[in-house]
Amino acid sequence: MSKIETIKTVIIDDSIANINSLKEHLSIYPEIELQGFATQYAKAINLITKSTPDLVFLDIEMPGKNGFELLTDARRTQKANFKVIFYTAYDKYMVTALRESAFDYI
Repeated sequence: MSKIETIKTVIIDDSIANINSLKEHLSIYPEIELQGFATQYAKAINLITKSTPDLVFLDIEMPGKNGFELLTDARRTQKANFKVIFYTAYDKYMVTALRESAFDYI
C-alpha cells in the first residue's frame, strides 16, 4: 500500500466559524494535511513561516491588513512558494485575486 502524498495546508480567516466550516469540508480529503489556522495577521505570518505550507486558504476581508496585504508580506518575507485559494463572500475581489496569482477563488 502506498502512502498518500499530502498537501500541507493552512487556513487564514478572522472568523472561527468560517475556519471550522472549512476544516469540516476539507476533512473528507485524506491528502489535505491541516497545519493550523490563524485569525490575526501576526499569527498568520508566523504560521506560514513555521509550517511552509503548500496551500493557503486566505480570507480577503479581515481587520487590520486584508488578505492581499498579508499575501504580499508573506511572499516578501518568506519567498514562499505556496498556492493560494482566496475565499470571501464578496465577488468584487475576484479580479484582484486573479492578478495575485490565486490558484482559485471561492
